[in-house]
Amino acid sequence: MSRTMRGALLAAAGALAATALTAPPAHAGPTLTPLEASALDTALAHVGARATGSGGFIPLDVVSDGADTTVRLQQLHGGLPVFGAHALVHLTGGAADDEQDPVTGRTYDLGVGTSARVPAEAAGRKALDSLTDLRTRAGATVTGTELAVLPLGDGVLVWRVGLSGLDHEKRLPMMRDVFVDALTGGVRMSYDTIEFAGPAEGTGVAHDGTTLPLEVYRNDAGAFETRDRSRPMWTDAGGEILTYDAEGRNYWEYSGLFPPDTKLVTGPTSDFGGRATESGAVDAHWGAGQVYDYYRSRFGRDGLDGEGGSMISVVGTTYFGRPFVNAFWDGTKMVYGWSNGEIRPLSADLDVVGHEMSHGVITNSADLVYIGQSGAMNEAVADYFGNAVDVDVSGTDMADPASGLLGEDLCRTTAPAECALRDLNDGRTTLDGFLGVNIRTDSGGVHLNSTIFSGALWDIRQAIDPAKADKVVYKALTEYMTPTDTFSDGRAAVEAAARKLGLSRAERAAISRAFDAHGVYPGWEGDLGVDSDVLFEAVTDRSVTLDAAGGAYVVTSSGEQGDAYPTIWTGRSDGRGKARAVSPDDGRYHSAPSTDGETVVWTAEGYTDDDQPWAAVLARSVKGGPIRTVAEAFDGTSFASPVVDGDTIAWTASEVPAFETNVYVRAGAAKAVAVTPEAGIQGSWLDVRGGRLGYVEIDPSGDWSYRPVVYDLATGAKTYFEHRPEFVYNKDVVLGAGGLSWVQDTDVDGYAAIMRAKYDGSGVRALVAEGSAGAPFQPALDGNDLWLTYSTRDGSATGNAGLPKLLQMPVLGGPSWRVSCNRGDQGLFAADVFLRVVWLDGTTGISDVVTRGTPAGRC
Repeated sequence: MSRTMRGALLAAAGALAATALTAPPAHAGPTLTPLEASALDTALAHVGARATGSGGFIPLDVVSDGADTTVRLQQLHGGLPVFGAHALVHLTGGAADDEQDPVTGRTYDLGVGTSARVPAEAAGRKALDSLTDLRTRAGATVTGTELAVLPLGDGVLVWRVGLSGLDHEKRLPMMRDVFVDALTGGVRMSYDTIEFAGPAEGTGVAHDGTTLPLEVYRNDAGAFETRDRSRPMWTDAGGEILTYDAEGRNYWEYSGLFPPDTKLVTGPTSDFGGRATESGAVDAHWGAGQVYDYYRSRFGRDGLDGEGGSMISVVGTTYFGRPFVNAFWDGTKMVYGWSNGEIRPLSADLDVVGHEMSHGVITNSADLVYIGQSGAMNEAVADYFGNAVDVDVSGTDMADPASGLLGEDLCRTTAPAECALRDLNDGRTTLDGFLGVNIRTDSGGVHLNSTIFSGALWDIRQAIDPAKADKVVYKALTEYMTPTDTFSDGRAAVEAAARKLGLSRAERAAISRAFDAHGVYPGWEGDLGVDSDVLFEAVTDRSVTLDAAGGAYVVTSSGEQGDAYPTIWTGRSDGRGKARAVSPDDGRYHSAPSTDGETVVWTAEGYTDDDQPWAAVLARSVKGGPIRTVAEAFDGTSFASPVVDGDTIAWTASEVPAFETNVYVRAGAAKAVAVTPEAGIQGSWLDVRGGRLGYVEIDPSGDWSYRPVVYDLATGAKTYFEHRPEFVYNKDVVLGAGGLSWVQDTDVDGYAAIMRAKYDGSGVRALVAEGSAGAPFQPALDGNDLWLTYSTRDGSATGNAGLPKLLQMPVLGGPSWRVSCNRGDQGLFAADVFLRVVWLDGTTGISDVVTRGTPAGRC
């Protein structure tokens, strides 16, 4: 550790000893005794010349079990928080333990400046523009902006923008953190911060009819409320357990928000039933108390935040008045949906309540980032503690196979094993069960891969004393894990915690066997296989886009370690030769590339020398040469989705102040033509080929209208396809030999048809019928003159079949066959010449651009 960081940590420790510092927002910093503060010097000296950055630290948490104390510190750079950078200082009896490294975690050497060129308001607009679904974007709101530093290379100064709203595509509440480059305005990364359980449902009278004891409160009017002040959190810090009823409001109204007129569940007597039973309020209120008691009695933790803060639940939310069979932790409270069908409200099973509330413990400790492996560990640890609470309260034997079921009691008639949302005894391993998805799907597999890690943890609880196992996992979470840890890091954290707690050699061996049995070991990712050829290794752009045509591919990537601005790369799709950069290294944000095999077009964003917003559509030959500016704006307009065919280039522009997404096309040196000039009319999903521009026209009036259009570049005439008075969702147009193809979902249930029509609008037919057995689920579509390639997934599956897979068929119709038998995510793809397809494959956990020249056929 460098002298500068050592000094910064000592300064933080000294301040902690003298006074309680304040950590980021409204989080009172812990205090250390003078003995603990002075012991930091010994701990830091023990590490020696560890290479890391400086800039100061602020305290996040102090965890002590009597013998051991761990101080969690947030690294700062120029007074700004460094994303995911936590230093953990471990002390035993006020001194460093010579048997292991007393300082763990992740800290960074950074040198980036801290002056933003992009205003906070502009960053908010950029974050909103990053929402690809227009309906989602229209209803989203910016909930906050703060400057931070991403630890990439020398550091990237970003605005961390919080968004909230309704994701219309997923039909789920949306809370998203979008990291907007504070110098260029480009989006560096984003991820959803709502942490969901799976579908499920809950004294008074619990949802299953049993009577549960409740701690309630009689208010001044003589009525009884679901307000629990009986536990130590009330006397310690004024914390309460509170259960509110949304009374049918839409669930997204509680995504990071809290309508002030929401009322506590109230009854005339202290016996609750009726609405309190059916809404799941009784179960939620009782379950929250059980979760508090578990953490208090086992670890001495005072509430989810460890500081006696209130534990809040909201029941009775809906989806436009219809059942919402889900639940989520939004960072501050629990939100449960209302259900009256086979599945009860999710609060009706204690392990689900424990799982969701354990997300609050995770948020206030390691804060495992909800992406990829760290996100799967977030889910896994929540699964572990949720089930531990349920098993302990119910008295279930750990040897009982049902002990590992999560949500098994949520169904009214279905057997528990069939009803369960997850099974920690499912035996999944990395080699036979890891689902390699990128952040486009399930935030990188946070649910899909969680039982690999939680299964190992549960095996540990079955192999050694459960209470001892709980303490090992809790110590690993609160004292050794950091926000961006991988599965292998998580194993190391658990093993370090076990050593620190003095577990026997036999117990530590059992822990190692559990992780080995689930394939969690350093380097496990290299033991997976694929049937495709790699064109471009390890894409690191978190907002990656790719395209292919004419024997060439294009893709965005952000350097070997993700520590550079995105660069547009191009190469031959047959794998010959090396990829080369097309975009300049000019400090601007380059993205959304497309190609026809001869020319690459893309968008760029940044700021001028006088700090004015700048955006452009740029073009360059795949062989290099000068870069041509196709379109340019200085008023906050954003460009997206460029496509090219010869000297014709089309794109969309999100224009201020209307923020409408309009379609433009430009042929050669001629001026750009507005294809959707009518007020309110917007466009998306472009394809240009053979003198025609295809797109989907979007009319947001009424129930929204999506209809395919072909625009004749020579005459300006438009041909409209499949316009109906009722709502029909169309997307992904493909211009092929003799006609137009597109995706159509008439009832918006996810199952769609692949449609085809002649260019004059006649001969409309389904190549794959929407109601057929082969109808693709949530497909994307691309193609060339002869072949169509589309993605599909099993809409009812959460395993491999639930990830997007690619199929191919003749453009005029016929049988479909699999492009690749890879088991990972193939949802981002492009059709090249003849049968060749290029896609971003997630099978190995590393996002490679891969290809096949011929389809695999049957898998």
